[in-house]
Amino acid sequence: WLGHDLRTPLARMRVLTEALEDGLAPEDYPTRMLREVDSLGLIVEDLTTMSRLQSPAARMAREPVDLGDLASDLVGGNQPLAHRLGITLDGSVDGPVIVQGDTKELGRAVNNLIVNALRHTRPEGFVAVSVDHDLTRARLSVRDQCGGIPDGHLQRVFEPGWRGTTSRTPGDGGAGLGLTISQRVVQGHGGTITVHNSGDGCTFVIE
Repeated sequence: WLGHDLRTPLARMRVLTEALEDGLAPEDYPTRMLREVDSLGLIVEDLTTMSRLQSPAARMAREPVDLGDLASDLVGGNQPLAHRLGITLDGSVDGPVIVQGDTKELGRAVNNLIVNALRHTRPEGFVAVSVDHDLTRARLSVRDQCGGIPDGHLQRVFEPGWRGTTSRTPGDGGAGLGLTISQRVVQGHGGTITVHNSGDGCTFVIE
């Protein structure tokens, strides 16, 4: 699957380069070429992150992290993407929710969930991010309107490179490792990540 994901942007870059060589490059050539370069960059970043997380020497930092602030920052940072896709992205926080963890890695895990939800939610739909807690557990949820995932596929979404239904096939950058990386990060913090269908979408829950 990695070979396919790498060949796709490379093939498009070759077509654009040949068009430029023949003097037939479209007006938006630079933008399209940059888009393909960005796709390759995302794949390389995913592979590098997975390699690091799988290393026996990998260690998560431990410092106080407010999951509410983290989620709010990521919701704000993804508003341009949500706006471009015509999706409402909203967040709610139940007061300060402090955990011990690695701010950068937790941010990566949560951001992967938000971007995944935005990419698979129908236009004019919504993605809702919420943070709450009880006496022993902190909880962060990302709910989308992706149309749902067949029950038999729910537990496969965290497999590296898994391609399920057409609606969940990324095809827009990355190596299909985003959800796998989120799972590895959460497990590295002694937590769990699950997914279940809810309404006309699904909800990912980190605890």
